[in-house]
Amino acid sequence: MRIVAALLLPVVLLLTLGCTPAKLSPPPLGVGRLDPPPQNSSQIDEATAKFFTPIDGMAVVYIYRPRKFVGFGVTTSIVINDKFIAFIGNGSFLRIVLPRGKYAIRTGTHYDFKDREIDVEPGQVYFFGAKVDFANPISVVFPVSPDDAKGEILKLKMTDNPYNF
Repeated sequence: MRIVAALLLPVVLLLTLGCTPAKLSPPPLGVGRLDPPPQNSSQIDEATAKFFTPIDGMAVVYIYRPRKFVGFGVTTSIVINDKFIAFIGNGSFLRIVLPRGKYAIRTGTHYDFKDREIDVEPGQVYFFGAKVDFANPISVVFPVSPDDAKGEILKLKMTDNPYNF
């Protein structure tokens, strides 16, 4: 019994203390961050965002993190073309409106960052999942099929994001 307790204690401590939220704050306006845009059609509420409607002349990109026990306290930074967009937490999603073009999506935790190049077209909706792995606490973004992503996003909470392109 003592051996089992001795083996479980480090695991429990790692899961509880190792997964506490990092004290991160976004950079100030004007320093690697987009200034807030005026109110426009790209800023919508969570219920409307969950209709996954395309926008004429713009691409819509969804990035989401499913609700998982592993990495629940780690916050993922979303950076596009070296501009901070938002933090995305466990069990949340982000909706970003972009003009046609190529973009570097950089995601990361307080440990490291990874990049993914995307090419978006107007009138299209794109879906990417983000995950934080227990063995490697780096956030990774990967493409997800629309049907799978929509089912997941409907269960999640939208992250505030006033910083669209």
